[in-house]
Amino acid sequence: MDVETFTKKALDEIAARALQHEPLNSNFTSKDLELIYSLAYAQYENKEFQEANDLFQKLCVFSPMKKNYWIGLASTYRMLKQYEHALIGWAMAAILDDSDPSVHFQAAICHFHLDQKSEATKAIKEANSRLNPEDTLLKEEITLLETKLLSGEGV
Repeated sequence: MDVETFTKKALDEIAARALQHEPLNSNFTSKDLELIYSLAYAQYENKEFQEANDLFQKLCVFSPMKKNYWIGLASTYRMLKQYEHALIGWAMAAILDDSDPSVHFQAAICHFHLDQKSEATKAIKEANSRLNPEDTLLKEEITLLETKLLSGEGV
């Protein structure tokens, strides 16, 4: 069996095990987890949000100290318009790395969609306090959300 065939077979096996309706277990190596994360991320990019969410949930349970797993989970919940669940993911990501302004900004968006304007304003304040000079695009997005909040514009 050549390397390419062997690699494809291994990836198929890992994906099949990860997609089963049971939690991940200790048989998964760190490389397996990276591949599962890549699969979940690819599903997210392909707008297969529920499928990606299922994998990100498993990753978060199996390895809860990985910020990127929580960001993936929160992002899929946001795209599924399950903002309350997304807020839990953003909170976990903030616990793991409170210096990341994007995590607070994403929480602000969820609060905005839930019509929790004071909470959205608090989250924006937290995001602004963590911005670095190179975060120009994020600053623009924050300013747009602030404008919507100040104008009373709805979702």
